[in-house]
Amino acid sequence: NAFKRRLRDAFRVIAARWPDDRPGLDLVLIVRPHELRTPASYIELLTGAIDRLARHAAKQADDAP
Repeated sequence: NAFKRRLRDAFRVIAARWPDDRPGLDLVLIVRPHELRTPASYIELLTGAIDRLARHAAKQADDAP
């Protein structure tokens, strides 16, 4: 439960500063057993993953005919 709480809190922080020009994304997180991290590290991990997904989605949209 501690994992879920930290991930939810990290996403709330990210969602609060989500830019309006970002495309909408549905995220599914699969959490595997790991050592509990700090809230800041979860924010950093989620931000990096979301940025990579957004870049990939933008590239796919640009490459579409």
